[in-house]
Amino acid sequence: MPHWLFSDSKESVKGWKERIVEESDELLKLVNRKFRPDFMLLGSSKCGTSSVIRYLLAVPEVSLASRVGMIETQEEIQDCIAYSSRLQEGQGASASMLAHYTPHYIYHPMTPYNLERLFGSEHNIRFLVMLREPVARAVSSYYFKVKTERESRTLAEAISAGIQYHTNMRHKIIYIDKTLPDCPPLHDPNLFNDHVGKGVYHEQLRRWMHIFPKERFYVCTLEEFSQDPVGKLSEMLSHIGMSEEDIRKSRSVLEQTVQKKWNVTQSSSSSADQEVLEQLKAFYAPHNEKLFQLLGRRLWGM
Repeated sequence: MPHWLFSDSKESVKGWKERIVEESDELLKLVNRKFRPDFMLLGSSKCGTSSVIRYLLAVPEVSLASRVGMIETQEEIQDCIAYSSRLQEGQGASASMLAHYTPHYIYHPMTPYNLERLFGSEHNIRFLVMLREPVARAVSSYYFKVKTERESRTLAEAISAGIQYHTNMRHKIIYIDKTLPDCPPLHDPNLFNDHVGKGVYHEQLRRWMHIFPKERFYVCTLEEFSQDPVGKLSEMLSHIGMSEEDIRKSRSVLEQTVQKKWNVTQSSSSSADQEVLEQLKAFYAPHNEKLFQLLGRRLWGM
């Protein structure tokens, strides 16, 4: 386990510890119920994960264990449970691959360490990761929180605060690991309204890939997925271990299912927001380069 140094207030440390205990308890419940997932859709939020998990659940061999963790709305979790149940009423024993999903797992800094503690790094869990061009993701996140009445700041205020928060936290929480000197610092899991930090993908993925082998991760962008949803879903199914024959049989189901989308946030940037967008582009530029270097490919042009 990593060591932690805090220079934050006692109240903040208390809240941090409570979140860790909560997350650990939820994961332990899964283990006690023998819900050891075959694969996990880690996130990130506002990157198409709500649609992807539902598309995958349309395949008879896939079932959903739970959606534990920080959720967006009560309506969303109930909808996901109902959708899962409805799809799988007639599947019975045909569901051979167990999924676990929450869009915040990739961002929550304790999740990979909790999984290692519970399953060990050798447990053959496969990971699916959805990303999105981070400026678009940040703006979408902001408007989604406005819609759900969890965000009252202006876009400019929220983005400026997010950039400052990320900069400050790099000095408040330090990750020390002797085996990987350049491992990036972790962040306080401000899971709901950190519109900016969730788009710093390379820091999040490095934590996961420090524990689990890189080949366990299938990374897809929302932009890539939108161009060929059935093709990308087929690649995901192959990554989690489904046979080519079963994938071929599932194509007709997937082609019908991808006609519907969930949790879509309509947002537009007015000319008044152009300065904010430029601020975000400048902030993300070096982080994007580190992500491309980590994955060995460019995901979007900036």
